Amino acid sequence: MTQSRSANESGEALVETLLLLAGALLPLLALIALSARLELARLGVDQTARDAARAASQAATSAGATAAAQSALRRAQQQSPNQLTLTLRGQLVRGGAFTATVTSTVELAGLGSLLGRLASVRISGQATIPVDRYRSLP
Repeated sequence: MTQSRSANESGEALVETLLLLAGALLPLLALIALSARLELARLGVDQTARDAARAASQAATSAGATAAAQSALRRAQQQSPNQLTLTLRGQLVRGGAFTATVTSTVELAGLGSLLGRLASVRISGQATIPVDRYRSLP
């Protein structure tokens, strides 16, 4: 037994398949955009924490260490769409270390209604850089 298709039914299976694929691929594209945004934010906070801790460890004075770390944060903030917050701990002594923690809140509202309900995600990065043991300090 064979079924005959009328002329107006040709290509319906193709259209139905394309509609099903579009329904499955659109949420996948939103998840890819979410992953990319979160990964860029994670890389940004990690790099900013490293830069701030390194700048602090190379400063000549304790006040200069804080100023150098804040300067590194300002440079990173110019390139980041998200607000960055820096916390610096440590002392400028031989053999000491500076630990910089950078936190950012990533807004997800622009990624569609499904992901927009998540509102925001908080991401932080941390880096510890030692102060050179043999450097001269005031």
